[in-house]
Amino acid sequence: MLSLPASVVCYSLCPFLGPSDLLNLRVTNSRLLEVLHDEAESEELWKVMLIRDFGFQKDAKTDDWWQQTLRVEFPIPSCSSVFGIDPGMESPLLDAKSAFDSWKVWLRASRRFFEDLPNGEDAKQLIHGPYFLRAARMWQQIYSWCNHNPSLGTMIKQSFQRGLRFKDWDSRYRSEKGLQAAQAIYAYCGGQKVAMYSIDGFDGLFGGYQAYNYYCNSHLAPPGKPLGDNKHMVVSQCIFSNMNRMPKIFAVNMESGCLSLLTPSQPKTRAIKDTSVAPEEELLIWMEEFTRRLTAGMIGTGTMGSTPQDPASITLYPRWTNPPPILLPEQRVPHCSYSVTRGVEVVASAIYAPQAVESFGFIYSIRIRLVTPTSRDSRTGDHGDSSNYMSPSERGFETCQLHMRQWQITNFESGHTDSVHGEGVIGMFPILREGGYTDGGESFDGAFQYQSCSGPIQKGSFGGSLTFVPGCIDQPTGPPFEVELKPFLLDNSPAILY
Repeated sequence: MLSLPASVVCYSLCPFLGPSDLLNLRVTNSRLLEVLHDEAESEELWKVMLIRDFGFQKDAKTDDWWQQTLRVEFPIPSCSSVFGIDPGMESPLLDAKSAFDSWKVWLRASRRFFEDLPNGEDAKQLIHGPYFLRAARMWQQIYSWCNHNPSLGTMIKQSFQRGLRFKDWDSRYRSEKGLQAAQAIYAYCGGQKVAMYSIDGFDGLFGGYQAYNYYCNSHLAPPGKPLGDNKHMVVSQCIFSNMNRMPKIFAVNMESGCLSLLTPSQPKTRAIKDTSVAPEEELLIWMEEFTRRLTAGMIGTGTMGSTPQDPASITLYPRWTNPPPILLPEQRVPHCSYSVTRGVEVVASAIYAPQAVESFGFIYSIRIRLVTPTSRDSRTGDHGDSSNYMSPSERGFETCQLHMRQWQITNFESGHTDSVHGEGVIGMFPILREGGYTDGGESFDGAFQYQSCSGPIQKGSFGGSLTFVPGCIDQPTGPPFEVELKPFLLDNSPAILY
């Protein structure tokens, strides 16, 4: 073997050796150590081993695809990750100096994840590198968001449980292919501790929405026993208040990896509509996309209900960002609408509630305020356009009060539009002032917001107008004026369900 060319050793012999044999071969003698590390072929050998052992694929677009790997250190009690790095304190990633260093770190990470298995099985099993790498990046972004939103973020982080090793999973199912991505996710966080059926703390990672006395707030569920069919494992479920007859549960198929929404009315609805997505990656893609929306400000922190005293939570109503997202050619109306009339800003959006479709259909949120010189509203997180600010003399009033509403709900399939007229909104007649509003004799800071439901509809739009009275209804300082509510989208078949 010592007389063989380095190319033969690296390309024809080493690919047939297991990780332990490769490590032993390195220290057999100085010539083999040189072949495996100093010859021109050695770097390519370890790249091949990364592909063979840890599921990587060579990226033709970049030469450093092999470089980023996991940081594995001695675990500390306060760390949730099984790899000893708290993504909230330090990056869980590092750049290896060579392909061998990367391979060696992945081997170390595998032994950490599979340790304490019976009969030495831990030395034979290797993790799926790309899944664990993506999970590490995702959790780093989640922790970063929590750190930048300390009030709610601290509560969410405190609910995170310690990550799970392979041995922590049910031995009957832990080797299923459909759980590979889930195991990468749960290695950094073993789910959330939550107070079920309570509105005292809405710390669900996946957020939610509220209408009337229905509260829905989803959390990352600790892996438990499989459901009755022995094929699905719950990965996300809700906290409810008063209306737990409408459960919302996401479950992963342990055999295939497909992620489904389980509701009484729509059993096993696919959470991701794109059929080109590999089923075993669906849970990871679902969480990555949620993280992207959260960190990009497309969703974010808000009060769960209509009053500032309601619990804080991540809310799923699409937010207004400035500049707004570019609409797709086939999209007729935006997910979130924005309009300003005489200094009154109206931001509105809706979320499809499949578990409550028969009762609610879509739960929409409308946020109303007088524009201030600051574009971002502290309560809802919407980023408006401060250039729309008008002084009291320019708009003609110091305060104005909501009096009437006129809604137009259009069904895209039938082309029919329903019109709704009424006083106030859900019995409320807020008086807007710069920086806040007054309702029922109480004064509040931030935008006035309320949630209601549109009823069942397949796909359509919701728009209309609001009638305001300068001053207040009892003591008007001018004639009533109409404020536009631009249409926003109602879509019962979004690309991804949350």
